[in-house]
Amino acid sequence: FSIRPPVFFTPAALFTPNGFQLELSGIAGRTYVFHATTDFMNWIPVGTNVAASNVFNFLDTGATNFPARFYRALERP
Repeated sequence: FSIRPPVFFTPAALFTPNGFQLELSGIAGRTYVFHATTDFMNWIPVGTNVAASNVFNFLDTGATNFPARFYRALERP
């Protein structure tokens, strides 16, 4: 087996005029699927990114349509 560095959201999240921007620390070259939820029961995919470096951004342009929204990122095999 191999031990990989942890994947996590950094504290650098902010609202922009275009939506809510998140920063993720991951592994360069890996693909990550971002999911969002309002109730922690129903997760919907809101975007997919290939990490160009170990820290990269994701912009959720639909975030302004919700009073609260929560995120997770899953690495694709």
